[in-house]
Amino acid sequence: MTAVTISKTIDLEVLECPVCGIPHGIPEDMTRRARHEGTRNLYCPNGHWYNWAGVSNLDRAKERLAKLEQSLEWWRKDAEAKAESLQVERNHSKAIRGELTKLKKRVTNGVCPCCHRSFQNLRRHMATKHPNEAKDA
Repeated sequence: MTAVTISKTIDLEVLECPVCGIPHGIPEDMTRRARHEGTRNLYCPNGHWYNWAGVSNLDRAKERLAKLEQSLEWWRKDAEAKAESLQVERNHSKAIRGELTKLKKRVTNGVCPCCHRSFQNLRRHMATKHPNEAKDA
């Protein structure tokens, strides 16, 4: 019978059992997965089990994603509110321009904007002294 020697290199991470304090080595990929998942139980050579308390990398990423989604939703709502406010202001501006045009036409035709009486000399004044205003109105 011939003896065969097989060698394999495994990177171990040295951990200390939180219960008994014994140092022991665990393959790095196993500890990486345990940290990432946060739920994997590890055992020391004396049989004590433990896991990574706190939040795993996956949970942290999920929390960050949830916060970013909340932030995105807030910004969307803010943009919608500002767009709606802008539209209200545009409508208001359009109404004011309409009222101003109406008022200009009345004055050009010689009508007082306050008492709504017609004045022949105002109409004549506007036609002779401000002909461009009469055209715009």
